[in-house]
Amino acid sequence: MTRFKFRQLLVVAFACVLAFGAFAVSAKAAEKNKQKQEKQQKARYHSSIQVPNDEREESGEEREEQGKQESEEQGMKESGEDEAADTARYQSLAKITKEQAIKSAKARLAGKLLNASLDNEDGNLVYSVEIRTKSGVADVKVDAGNGKVLFIDRN
Repeated sequence: MTRFKFRQLLVVAFACVLAFGAFAVSAKAAEKNKQKQEKQQKARYHSSIQVPNDEREESGEEREEQGKQESEEQGMKESGEDEAADTARYQSLAKITKEQAIKSAKARLAGKLLNASLDNEDGNLVYSVEIRTKSGVADVKVDAGNGKVLFIDRN
């Protein structure tokens, strides 16, 4: 191999290393940006009813990290039971009905109702009302305590 070809090969290899490094840095920056956006989204609203985050979700993450695996059937059964218990607990805390939340959301945003559910959104008890508008689907967060629209997430 001549010196000229060797230098060309060296330059190409160096360029590849630089490109890979730039890709790794941009991927890391993109991940940081995503985490920052998620954090900002979580802090966009606060409802009048605060509930603790579900401890079962945290323990599930810990179990996963420890490498323990549950059977799929058992996990689905527990998940359904947990959801039913959470729904009953949240319903007992809510001061307005689902119908009132839908009415409040539709007063702010015209469109077709797709779904409405009572949820614990990062410790905030809210109704998530999904409405199809001309510009797409919007998720309207309605305070389960006073019926005020807290946030509209337009997808």
